Amino acid sequence: MKESKPDWYSFLQEEPFRTRRFTRRMADEIKAAAASPDTKSRRLGKFSWKGAGLGFAGLILAAAFLTNDWKTAVDPARQPAAFESKSASLTYFPLEAMPLKKTGLPKDMEKIKSIPLGQNLGKAGSPVVTLYADRKNKELLHAYLSDGKSDYQIGLVSNQGLTALEVKTSHWTGEDIAEIQIDSPIGPGMVIQIVRYNPLNSAWELQNFEQHQGEEIDLDGDGKKELVENHVDWVPPAIHLNRWNADTKQFERAAVDNDAAEMMGLNRDNTVTHSYLFQEKDKWLIEFGAGDDFHVFMEYHNGKLQTVDLPDKRSRLADLRNAQK
Repeated sequence: MKESKPDWYSFLQEEPFRTRRFTRRMADEIKAAAASPDTKSRRLGKFSWKGAGLGFAGLILAAAFLTNDWKTAVDPARQPAAFESKSASLTYFPLEAMPLKKTGLPKDMEKIKSIPLGQNLGKAGSPVVTLYADRKNKELLHAYLSDGKSDYQIGLVSNQGLTALEVKTSHWTGEDIAEIQIDSPIGPGMVIQIVRYNPLNSAWELQNFEQHQGEEIDLDGDGKKELVENHVDWVPPAIHLNRWNADTKQFERAAVDNDAAEMMGLNRDNTVTHSYLFQEKDKWLIEFGAGDDFHVFMEYHNGKLQTVDLPDKRSRLADLRNAQK
């Protein structure tokens, strides 16, 4: 008889592992499979999505994360007996920008607002961003760009109407040509989207950072803000940092936990790590670790991670989880 699979497994294949949100029922089923007397191969075979993301070990740890029972699922590295100063440079990977599609302005939507953006955006004339509302749901706002010659579709920029939505110019690239920044309230947080004119191919481009929630934070107090993704709702929590690369003329992203894991000598094949950004005494700090038995604290400084020795060594992520109960 063909073994039935959990009714929720199919959607796990539709998107990357790190973006999934696990329910308690899902966690309980995974945990039960881990405790099964079946052989390893049968346990793995029960879940056809075993090869996705961080793999079966990561799923078991995710289950434990939700059920507050780390030790029965994994045996992570123990907390170091003494503080050891370490540092590492972050590894950044390029992000692809999407060219804006030329289109006519919509006739089946309600025009809400036009926002002129000045002339220092790389083309003659004064580009204007116009917001249109869905007639069936006026909380859904779509943006269009007009540069005096053509109209372009930017896409969805809010599911909360004008509340918290901001369209402004920014200078993430550090170049003479400014960008259009759209702080988009989509979902529970803010998605930062950048529209810029690329003179290399004479085209408008959109960088939406894969619709990840982001914030502008000066992590190291140097007066320059970083574009930070602090994914508290991911399993496990993770931090991404984005920046502009002036040499490649692209935005790029670094995953903090990847470089922190290598720096601390953790094996990414069998140890699921977490990274969590928090602020304490006006300073931004990163907690990095695996489960309840291992975590260290770090600071970010100009593209590098540096471990710090805090007098209070309790897990700030555990504090957050307990506060949410």
